[in-house]
Amino acid sequence: MQPKFQDNRAVNLEKALSQDFIPMFGGRPLRSAKIGRDDSLDLKIILNTTRDVEEFLSKY
Repeated sequence: MQPKFQDNRAVNLEKALSQDFIPMFGGRPLRSAKIGRDDSLDLKIILNTTRDVEEFLSKY
């Protein structure tokens, strides 16, 4: 069954968005790989030993 309206939009966002685009409240993105235990532990250590965001970003 054909729709009763004609789509005359210049840009169809359904086709234009990349696969990794996350719409608001769209959920978690697909992961390409698991986060390793060592990486998780390193992140916890850095988060607990830095005083502010600037220091965290300079170390990471």
